Amino acid sequence: MGKQTMGEFLALLRKTNGFTQQDVADKLNISNRTLSSWETDRTTPDILLLPSIADLYGVTVDELLRCERQPEQIETHAHKINGYWHFIRLGRSCGLYNYAVFSCATLG
Repeated sequence: MGKQTMGEFLALLRKTNGFTQQDVADKLNISNRTLSSWETDRTTPDILLLPSIADLYGVTVDELLRCERQPEQIETHAHKINGYWHFIRLGRSCGLYNYAVFSCATLG
């Protein structure tokens, strides 16, 4: 199977987020006909709209241009402070950063 087109990717993102074409058109201040032409690959979004589209769908502009989601990236760091181990887990998933901090006392 070949790589999906930008139109297919935009339609998938819209449906995954539970939006109708009219919902997205209203949020981006475009017509639903414009959105339909993007999703059917007749035209592509203006480059200046890409950040707004990415924010709306929770993806990065890079993911929009590549027409695919990027895998999650996770880093874990451990530091010992005052006899406690502190584990910090940093992650990036779909352009969003999140973190978790875990602490535990050492035995012995």
